[in-house]
Amino acid sequence: MGGAAPTPTIVALLGVLVEPPRYALLLPYHRHGNLYDALHAPGAAELPLRAALSLGADVLRALEAVHDAGVVHRDVKPHNILLADDGTAVLADFGIACRAAELDAQRRGDAPAPAAPSGGVYRLFVVGTLPYMAPECLRATPASPASDAYAAAIVLNELVTGAIPYAGARTSALQMHTVIEARLGCDALAAAVVADALRPDLPDEARAPPSLILLTIRLWSPSPSLRPHARAARAALDAAAAEAGLGAEAGGAAGREAVRDALAAVSYTHLTLPTKRIV
Repeated sequence: MGGAAPTPTIVALLGVLVEPPRYALLLPYHRHGNLYDALHAPGAAELPLRAALSLGADVLRALEAVHDAGVVHRDVKPHNILLADDGTAVLADFGIACRAAELDAQRRGDAPAPAAPSGGVYRLFVVGTLPYMAPECLRATPASPASDAYAAAIVLNELVTGAIPYAGARTSALQMHTVIEARLGCDALAAAVVADALRPDLPDEARAPPSLILLTIRLWSPSPSLRPHARAARAALDAAAAEAGLGAEAGGAAGREAVRDALAAVSYTHLTLPTKRIV
């Protein structure tokens, strides 16, 4: 990702193919696939808490670098988190990422979004994947780093609970890749997220320490200003790991070992197919 310091938690760009009409990015191969498949493959077991916190810390570490570079990802979700052999979570797919300064200008009305034949303003503002989209984004307000923090909270809760967000609250396909698709059957869900502060079910305290539950609630607060930044959230995650008796750091060598052990037990006989995103 241009502008960010190299970090193992952000996918590396190895090369670019520019051979009209063919254009492609060359990225490292991750044989363990993405986090969605690891969590929800047939027969997948619940992640140990140590592994879940390690992966969550990697996502937050990636967002620290992204936001420090002045970029908003806008589509943080398990499908866009790859799994390295060493147990690191790697944030990928910056296809709809945007400079934070541009989004700030649009939010102030200083830089109207340009019209486009395929949808213009609507497609620029309302992008993402419904279960991971912050309420302000569903109201067509331009995203911000706080919107990425909200998505990270949904992912963190999914890591700990093992449950697909809102799986019991919607009747359409479990894998929704754009709000355009989601509007076909999930208007009620979007309205409940915005108006009623509906959120996924939290884990019980037998599974997660109270400080982890509190962090999740703060990260998915309806108010963007109340959500901690990625760096502060990672520090709070370290504190939650300590409260759970897992040491002073949510990630680290022990966390990555727990992730590797969990990946070794996952069957990849059924992987999700690439899905075209409409943005």
